Amino acid sequence: ALAVHPLTLATLQGLNQQECFDASVDAAVELIRSTQGSDGAEEVSPQELPLVQVLVPQVMTLLPRFAAAAAAALHPDQPSDSVDDDETAKGMARLFAEVGEAYVGLIATGAPEVVQPVEALLQVAAYPEDDVAFISFEFWHRLAKNLTSKTLPRVPDGAEAASAG
Repeated sequence: ALAVHPLTLATLQGLNQQECFDASVDAAVELIRSTQGSDGAEEVSPQELPLVQVLVPQVMTLLPRFAAAAAAALHPDQPSDSVDDDETAKGMARLFAEVGEAYVGLIATGAPEVVQPVEALLQVAAYPEDDVAFISFEFWHRLAKNLTSKTLPRVPDGAEAASAG
């Protein structure tokens, strides 16, 4: 239903149009957030899966534009084909981060289909402007927390104090 709704399609098309890019980013962020369970569940519900399958690939198509913007920001003295500035790069970084944060549980599984969002967030973290790179930090924090909470044994309360004494 929402995956094929005209407003969803307009939002995704707007990501490729400079004049409505910012509004489309805001709408896409809300769509991504709408696919998350309200109870904090890390898995996408079957009802939301069609929307996720539309959103994520479309957001990932921005990766070449983001890479071009990063190259232009890294070498501002050189001519560039990129028409995207740091503000547009921030919008793209925000979308990549929202995808990562929304589906961190799936990303933590290491499944092959999650490679592209992780690569996008690596590019965000490497962006030459700190205010853009910073956008990825919450994702990396959540991923590290997710991975370590599942792999490290939990020490019962009071056990640390008993072993220290």
